[in-house]
Amino acid sequence: MGWRPDGKVLAIAYSCGRIQLVGVENKKILNIQDIKANITCLTWVQEKLEPPPKDNFNFKDGKPNNYMKHIAFSLWKHKTQQKQENHK
Repeated sequence: MGWRPDGKVLAIAYSCGRIQLVGVENKKILNIQDIKANITCLTWVQEKLEPPPKDNFNFKDGKPNNYMKHIAFSLWKHKTQQKQENHK
């Protein structure tokens, strides 16, 4: 068993591979997952990423930032359609 850090949800893992999340305020089952493996331990892990420092968001200084390259989806769609037509 493992408590969510805020104490509002209890995760219960069974050796058969079932995990249940239970809301402790109303004893309601919030989620059930069946995994095809024996469960030997359980812990909560935070997946939320912290926002980057504010200096990464400065658009006025003209400095290049580490942004993802622009993707032209219209061009991608056109190329995909061409490939599909070529395979007919």
